[in-house]
Amino acid sequence: MEKTDKNVAQLTDDEILEGFRNANEHIVKEYFYGYCRVAYCIYDRRYDLQYKPGMDFYSLAHEYYLALCRHDFRQLEDRKTSMSLKTWMVNGFRFLVLDKLKGLKKEQRKESLEERMGNTRINFDVQDDVFAGDFRNTIDEICHIYYGRDSKNSTSFRCFSWRDLRERRSRSSSASANLLSPNAITA
Repeated sequence: MEKTDKNVAQLTDDEILEGFRNANEHIVKEYFYGYCRVAYCIYDRRYDLQYKPGMDFYSLAHEYYLALCRHDFRQLEDRKTSMSLKTWMVNGFRFLVLDKLKGLKKEQRKESLEERMGNTRINFDVQDDVFAGDFRNTIDEICHIYYGRDSKNSTSFRCFSWRDLRERRSRSSSASANLLSPNAITA
């Protein structure tokens, strides 16, 4: 019986690593993807991975395998002698998941325009008349495309936008006359 025909559970860690390096289909499929599946199930319960974009089993397992290939599986050799290969692989998979979750969290932290406008630390002051004209054209375009030129929503949106623009301009001019920041002046 050859090593490739052996039950994967009977192989030593060194034989498994050699099978990874040689891209032995049986060893990679049964051992690597088998233990990655176990790890995925564990971390899916904890982090609800299956409902997050790019966090399905195959995407993560393939990314992990390719990362190990790039470094000739050296990360799997750098384990303590008392730790089994399968435990080390599951821990490595965990670090991949945590890195991906961290990246996903950063991506989701980007503020929407509504959130940014609600943020009192950010100024949306209009300083010059050229921008005011561009602002007016943008509002008209939004009203025409989304609401229809003569709808009630369109009129309300224009009034709100122009009132807000005038208030900000008056606060800005009052502040500059009094040498205060525009946020110090309330309408």
